[in-house]
Amino acid sequence: PQAEAMSGDHAGHGGMAMPRAPIVSGELARVIGVVRPLAVAPPVLIAPPMRPGDPWTAASDAANRPLRSTVKIDGRTGTVISREGFAQRHWIDQTIGYGVAGHEGALFGLANQLLGTVTALLLVVLAGSGVVMWWRRRHVGLGAPIALSRPRLGAGLAIAILALALYLPLFGLTLIAVLVAER
Repeated sequence: PQAEAMSGDHAGHGGMAMPRAPIVSGELARVIGVVRPLAVAPPVLIAPPMRPGDPWTAASDAANRPLRSTVKIDGRTGTVISREGFAQRHWIDQTIGYGVAGHEGALFGLANQLLGTVTALLLVVLAGSGVVMWWRRRHVGLGAPIALSRPRLGAGLAIAILALALYLPLFGLTLIAVLVAER
């Protein structure tokens, strides 16, 4: 009951209670029966209407965001009022969805997870190889290594740096700032 929900230590925090319309017997079963054949990617979160007459909402909470969709259903009749899939979303939402799914390893399944693992391992190797290169060039004891007479920069490396600087503008600005600081 509403009176019991607002009593006790948290009686003054009424803003956290979200009033919902009373659930009519049988509507949840009807909504589940409508959602099941629609092949909404699991897990599916079903929410009752906020106000009387509003539709029920069935939303996919799949880890692979491009598979997510939202369905609005009339609980009294079982009629699908609307269905919004990933393709109907704004292009920015789609881009972020692909990026998050790729970052979490859910976009391409096992291949995506292996790519993430290899990337993490290569970052560990990169950090370790930096220590090894410093150790080989260092003076006896601790200190900065002797500067090389002329750094060798191949054409492939120069093209890769330029491509990364154009693709990742903050990376490019950082490179320019380092070059200016060194001059």
